Amino acid sequence: MTRAAKRMHVSQPALSRLIANLETDLGYAMFRRAGGRLAPTAEAELLREEIKNALSAVDRARRRAHELGSFQEGGLAICAFPSLAATPLPRLLAGFCARNPKLKVTLNSMHWRQMLEEVALQRADFAISDLPAHANGVLAEHLSRYHGVCVVQPQHRFASLATVPLPAIAEERFVWLGEEDDARTRTIVQEAFRANGINVNGNAEVSLSASACAWISAAGGCAIVDSFAAEEWRGRLVWVNTDPPIVFDLWLLRSEVKPMSRIATAFLEILRSYLGTLPGARHAR
Repeated sequence: MTRAAKRMHVSQPALSRLIANLETDLGYAMFRRAGGRLAPTAEAELLREEIKNALSAVDRARRRAHELGSFQEGGLAICAFPSLAATPLPRLLAGFCARNPKLKVTLNSMHWRQMLEEVALQRADFAISDLPAHANGVLAEHLSRYHGVCVVQPQHRFASLATVPLPAIAEERFVWLGEEDDARTRTIVQEAFRANGINVNGNAEVSLSASACAWISAAGGCAIVDSFAAEEWRGRLVWVNTDPPIVFDLWLLRSEVKPMSRIATAFLEILRSYLGTLPGARHAR
């Protein structure tokens, strides 16, 4: 009894009272005296296996809670539009996983309609869209605002400028984005030119911002793309801010009924910090 009390960090009289109270509650003895020692009864021997199993379950739950709290276990599933999913998110996720190596991470590039389905069906923790998409069971929250950039070759006459006026861009060989994956980018650029009374006759059209950067790198000219696509070409192309700025918005799509996990929330804060470094960045209030 003395050794048992020491292991439990209680006094020997307190342990004796615990046993007496247990036997009173059960209505039968759990121990019997034999040669000056306490020995478990047959009932106590049978109950011991149940108690061992219960304690093992509690221990597993405690370990599981610790693993989840310290990101040692769990998963993270994210959807994003092509430009964001191509370069910035893999880089940010790689650093996040390096600090939390047991995480299972899924990143998918997709159209906003697919994002809505993934979030609504709770197959994604959250999605980042360039449109304020809406659907039953999905909340769309304004995440960030930033400026598009004009990309040119390092030897181009715009490369040494801090900003380039939109009318000057219209005089160059302009590469338009197509109507599919980066349709939102094209629409915003078109509206900016139209609002300033500028007519642009681009002689090339590609489907993705990344493709536009590749075209500029190979053939010259200029294009207006989001900062994510331009970032992949840092060192090979030069970014120039436009005057007036061309503004893009990002939206966070998340489940209306399922709260985000601690893992998803932690990574979202890392993403917010990154978005704050973009040209003209301004977070949602």
